[in-house]
Amino acid sequence: GILIHDAPYKFLKEKGIPVKYIYGSDDYDPLDEIPGGQAVEKYEKYLGQPLCNTPAPEGSKYEDIAMHYISDFFKIFEEIGVETEKYYMRDVYRKGIFNEAIDRILVNVDTIRKIYLDVSKAERPANWFPFQVVCDKCGRVGTTQVTGYDGKEVTYTCRTDLVTWAKGCGHTGKKSPFDGGGKMPYKVEWAAKWKYLNITIEGAGMDHNTKGGSRDVAEAICRKVFDRQPPV
Repeated sequence: GILIHDAPYKFLKEKGIPVKYIYGSDDYDPLDEIPGGQAVEKYEKYLGQPLCNTPAPEGSKYEDIAMHYISDFFKIFEEIGVETEKYYMRDVYRKGIFNEAIDRILVNVDTIRKIYLDVSKAERPANWFPFQVVCDKCGRVGTTQVTGYDGKEVTYTCRTDLVTWAKGCGHTGKKSPFDGGGKMPYKVEWAAKWKYLNITIEGAGMDHNTKGGSRDVAEAICRKVFDRQPPV
């Protein structure tokens, strides 16, 4: 994946066409399994919390588990001569870069539900919103379900039974979804990256490109919600 995207970047650069190659760390995603070789008793309580809020393994020079692992990965870029501008999703959300995107997807939830149904045959319930907040009580993002939006705040429940790999605390509340208050699910977030990070070329694996898969869903959201043509 690194090299496949490096090829058009270098080609365009050699032709004198303005281009930059950005590569991101999805470190606002939830911890959904305990890393191999790590103590269960240490990490079990962090399941469902954002990776960037989960402590690094003992002896690491980094504070969180996301930086611990992605930093090793990024060293490979240097070894194989790939230059990228790196970004971290924690910053994208917390700095408000996605605030407009979040408002759009919450306001246009009916359109997104229809896209899921039409494109991937996935039916979402009438109270489903394409967003998960960071629970104010337990700090988990992977266990929360948003059921309403009033233009400023979302209503949510941190469910005990939403996923099999983490257990929410049961808290119900309201909070702002902006400035790092939560995150979009993958397919919606992918479309938001294309729009707000100004992506014009991006490949993906065959699993994503399967008919009705995540690429098709993200492309439909990009066009119908974000008013932008998807990347080549």
